[in-house]
Amino acid sequence: MRSNILFVHCHDLGRFLGCYGVPTVHTPNLDRLATESAVFDLAFSAAPHCSPARAALFTGTYPQSNGVLGLTHSPFNWDLNDPSIHLAQRLHSVGYRTELIGVHHESRTLPDAEVARRLGFDRVRTDHYHLTVADRAIESLQASARSGEPFYLQVGFHEPHRSPSDRDRPGVMGFLGPDIQPDTTLGLSVPAFLRDDPGAHEEIAELQGAVRRLDDGVGRILNALDATGLREDTIVVFTTDHGLALPRAKCTLYDPGLEVALMIRAPARPSWQGARIGTQVSHLDVMPTLFELIDHPVDGVSGSSLAGLVEGRDPTARPVFGQLTHHIYYDPRRSVRTPEFKLIANFSNAPQAMDPTQSWVHRSTPVALAGPTLGSSAPLELYDLAADPAETTNLAGDPAHDDTVRSLARLLLEWMRREDDPLLTPTSFSPRHQQTLELLNSAVAQGKESHVKRRLFVAATAVVATALSLTGCTSGDDASSDAGKVVLWMYPVIKDPTASKKFWQDATEGFEKDHPGTELEIQLQTFDKRDAQISAALAAGSGPDLVLITPDQAATYLKVGGLLPVDDAVSKSREQFYPSALSAARFSDKTYGVPIFQNIFTTAYNTKVFTDAGIALPRTWSEILTAAPVLARRGVAVMDYVGNPEQTLNMSFYPLVWQAGGRIFSQDGKDVAFDSPEGVAALQFLVDLKKAGGLPADAATEGVAIEGSPMAAGKVGLRQLTSLPEVGQLRAALGKQNVVLGAPIAGKAPATYGSPGLLALTSINKSKNRAAAYQVLEYLSSAAFQKSLIGAAGNFPVRKDVRLDKSTPDLTAMQTALATANPGEPSPVSRQVMTILAPHVQAALRGDVSPEDALKKAAAEARTALQQS
Repeated sequence: MRSNILFVHCHDLGRFLGCYGVPTVHTPNLDRLATESAVFDLAFSAAPHCSPARAALFTGTYPQSNGVLGLTHSPFNWDLNDPSIHLAQRLHSVGYRTELIGVHHESRTLPDAEVARRLGFDRVRTDHYHLTVADRAIESLQASARSGEPFYLQVGFHEPHRSPSDRDRPGVMGFLGPDIQPDTTLGLSVPAFLRDDPGAHEEIAELQGAVRRLDDGVGRILNALDATGLREDTIVVFTTDHGLALPRAKCTLYDPGLEVALMIRAPARPSWQGARIGTQVSHLDVMPTLFELIDHPVDGVSGSSLAGLVEGRDPTARPVFGQLTHHIYYDPRRSVRTPEFKLIANFSNAPQAMDPTQSWVHRSTPVALAGPTLGSSAPLELYDLAADPAETTNLAGDPAHDDTVRSLARLLLEWMRREDDPLLTPTSFSPRHQQTLELLNSAVAQGKESHVKRRLFVAATAVVATALSLTGCTSGDDASSDAGKVVLWMYPVIKDPTASKKFWQDATEGFEKDHPGTELEIQLQTFDKRDAQISAALAAGSGPDLVLITPDQAATYLKVGGLLPVDDAVSKSREQFYPSALSAARFSDKTYGVPIFQNIFTTAYNTKVFTDAGIALPRTWSEILTAAPVLARRGVAVMDYVGNPEQTLNMSFYPLVWQAGGRIFSQDGKDVAFDSPEGVAALQFLVDLKKAGGLPADAATEGVAIEGSPMAAGKVGLRQLTSLPEVGQLRAALGKQNVVLGAPIAGKAPATYGSPGLLALTSINKSKNRAAAYQVLEYLSSAAFQKSLIGAAGNFPVRKDVRLDKSTPDLTAMQTALATANPGEPSPVSRQVMTILAPHVQAALRGDVSPEDALKKAAAEARTALQQS
């Protein structure tokens, strides 16, 4: 039988343990584990902050590849691109029973059951209290001993993360969580990168107490492993996510930010016991190591097994790469470390070191602090790790080290290209970002003058590396600031990439022919991480004049000052627009987006299931509820529902609230309203429908895709939100004669979702080319252009003077739906409120809580988010 795996990890520890040379911290249990394990003295995480570091650890891939470039909890909400690459999913697929207890922070924060489903765990029980975590881990080990199945148990401790406490001084968040006391019983060890002063003594005493509490919990679990007789059959891994939460450590790419404790006890490999490995290694090496230890191949990872290193078969030291992109703000940095040198590339003008203390008042300060404040980071930093282990003397500008910079820059750029690093995408350049890339490329080019090409038309399918083509000298000013030139970011409105590229090229030529003297540059983007891309451009002040966004995005970007009003661009044609389309981007009596098309959804019916059952097509809630038990007896659900909390609620729950006569937000946008009687009625309708067999069995987790859906399989009677392209998919699956479109479903009144695409004027646009931007807006929102766009994209008009061809029943149904289409309720916190509300709707659908209680709890959380915003 394969070995079991017990994987214990914690927050913010670095290498602050007795077994790593800290004599004053009380860690007898982890010190004992070290004597029984292979201990890696130079292990580093892939990122110096929580979620990206854990995502890399548990997938064996870098954040640029796995998608977790920032924190996964609300309001940040980063997530794995593909949850199936998680270690648990891989082990589950080869027969392991899998469980997560305690901290989960490597994928989007969702209810435990949903985390389990996505990542491949049989059970997930998250909690931050160390006694609960240890108790549950012991219980799981005891159950595993009885079952005899191979298991993977992932246990995460919160300690020694900073935690709020009523014992903190005002303005301070220290380490005094529940049951934690400052610990100086063995003395104090102030890390070398901090000044040894009274403030540091106070902080380190608390840190030592938190680490002591962590060690107690780990010791209890290891003792239980022995007591259950599982020790000899279980591989034990202990590590942390990154460095200590102290100034110039966590959230930096210096060694104190990336260094981690790493020990692996492998009972079946006697040579591992007590081994100390001084070669630098990466967290990405842990997953392939575990798969070699259980004698199973693994692919799709960026690291390498450490078994050969421990056993003397492969002593080669490989470069270690680090990255920081988003933590509490955008601060993009990349690094490469060899045993001798480290090169750090800083792509923004952020301070030299992000503050990880979560405090207004700082008790400890770094030795490297020069003067009363932190300056901006240099574009490149080079450190001689042998002569300057504290990384305080930047050698990047020293001609004597040009060869070293060149060699490391080549390694760093090759890695960034290999990982499709988003920092290589030219549309996100700020002046600093451009400067840093040029310095890296110049170093590789052995000093030859090189500059990033300024004008690039980037097709949606372009490979990132091709965007780094180099050319001769250019101005340092952003291209969008040129008078008479307008840069527009367009997204895949037209699905076919070739057709899209041709359409927008023709649009550019048509505009420039009608407006001589004004240059239009349309850059085709992809939807992948659109929010992050636009936010980065707005923060840097470098990017497009115009950008295609949704109403929700308009509210969000307006709140941070990222958009400018466009009333002057629509003043001549305002009366020609459907009111709902213009109102979707209207805030404080100003318009912040010009609609150019609209996506409309309405009800699609599988007529065969209703005909076979002798039922007329249901048009209202009451008719749907009446039909539900009749169809359920025939093994068919009357209505499809997209309950997956990752999907927008505009396509699932919100239309039901509108049909009930309710709203999501109050009229003034200062409060939520989904917990009103109308909101409760909408959720009660769903729950009653589920109880009557009227929804698919997996409605609580179902996604939006037609392919593979119960509707496409003939197991559902109607889908309340369907687009024209989706109708084609349903007809391909069910037969053309069996699928028809109808009016939107009605509760108190009919309602559906219709989202306009908005061209927004960004704050990047300069006054000297404002008139040119207005010309583009007027041209692309004109009746003639909208008609051509609708023909190419299959969307619907936002102007009353653009008429649809009413010769087909489908177009007639969509035209009818236009009248009751709701563009959503834009708010700066709309995405955050969806994230809060979705799991509670899901819980009510599962029967875990009543509709009223689910919405009441969600509303309380949402109101907190509104207050904080």
